[in-house]
Amino acid sequence: MPYLHEHAARINDPDKYKTIRRENNKFGEGIDVIWGVLENGDAEIQAIRFNSVKFTAQQAKKWLKEHDYQPIEFEPAEGKSTSNELEIKDFDLIIEQKGFKEDENNFYFKGYAAIFNNVDLDNDVVRPGAFTKSLKERMPKLCYQHNVKDVIGVVKSCYEDAKGLRIEAMMPKDNQHCKDIAALIKCGALDSMSFGYKTVDAEYVGGNRHLKELKVFEVSPVTMAMNPGAMIESKSVMPFQSVPIADRDQRWDKEAAIRRIQDWADAVEQPNEKYKSAFLWADSNKANNFDSCKLLIGDIVDGELKIVPRALFTAVKSLQNIDSDLSIFGKDLDKIKVNINKYYKMLDLVSPWDSDDAMSRTTLNEINSIKEVNEYLRSKGLSNTERTIIIAKIKSVNMETQSEKALDEILGNQEFKTSMSLGIEELKNAIVELT
Repeated sequence: MPYLHEHAARINDPDKYKTIRRENNKFGEGIDVIWGVLENGDAEIQAIRFNSVKFTAQQAKKWLKEHDYQPIEFEPAEGKSTSNELEIKDFDLIIEQKGFKEDENNFYFKGYAAIFNNVDLDNDVVRPGAFTKSLKERMPKLCYQHNVKDVIGVVKSCYEDAKGLRIEAMMPKDNQHCKDIAALIKCGALDSMSFGYKTVDAEYVGGNRHLKELKVFEVSPVTMAMNPGAMIESKSVMPFQSVPIADRDQRWDKEAAIRRIQDWADAVEQPNEKYKSAFLWADSNKANNFDSCKLLIGDIVDGELKIVPRALFTAVKSLQNIDSDLSIFGKDLDKIKVNINKYYKMLDLVSPWDSDDAMSRTTLNEINSIKEVNEYLRSKGLSNTERTIIIAKIKSVNMETQSEKALDEILGNQEFKTSMSLGIEELKNAIVELT
């Protein structure tokens, strides 16, 4: 039950205590402690209360986090707070591939300032319809880093759709500050969006606060984000797709695949959205160039786009190659890896960036048996047939030499370890040469 004019952070269950007592202003003015006294007379903190006149719910949660308190439940105060400060809700900014544009006079971007039905780091959930009433009353201001004195442009449209709170904004080019912000967004340095609001109506469901009605005052590009559910695509990380997966042994040739994808997408003179969907990434700064599309993972199989495992593994190999220039991807690299993790899961495999397990590493430093080698090769995407060829060759060497050290020598060979980062054919050849 919410308390009148007090934000309550429950640290421990009150039922475990013999008695309860209160100490006002224990941690400073407006921060009170509720002590729980155990049967043996020892006392410990049962709850911390924050005066809602002095603290917003957001500020109370921030204080708890900064002081390493992890409440089992947090309830905002009941009754209207006299604090004039806005609560802040941060989300990673979603900028679609075509969402960031410019003309002679202005910069434009489209995206989402809020995502519905997603639990953020404050354990809050924004419900669909939360902004409906507020948006009928007024359009939010476009500010920078929540500084209401730093208005950087105009929110041209702001409305709810099935995904969240969608905005279309404009920043003037004749303002150097706006030019700097636009440059930061384009290079990925400024990758989050946030809005300032007041809570009008909320309820707790399963330990999470569900925000049912909010009064939104401003939206801001910000440096840090509260909500991890959405990802910026400023230079265009292609969104994850639940498309069919080709057979693991499907043959694949990159150049032939590109020609098939161009025909399928009807991309004659320049890449279009359909064409780009076969890649993990495309440079939006070179949108009219086929070379802007990087990390091909698809092909046209039986008349439809499919993710080809061998193409995916080749893309992963290029990212693992120490000689590859990964700087072109900028901050998008981590987002590319997140999508790769998802595709690997569709293949029932562990991505090299999805686990600290030894089977997902690019060396064999901790692999000491045939079984572990087999599991390692499987995690790298090799088919059963390919694994059998390699394992058989290793076993044959062991049988021919009758040496107990033969397997250890092969597994410990640095060339063999290095070969694990190669492609399938190169790997087979390396094994044959070594044995």
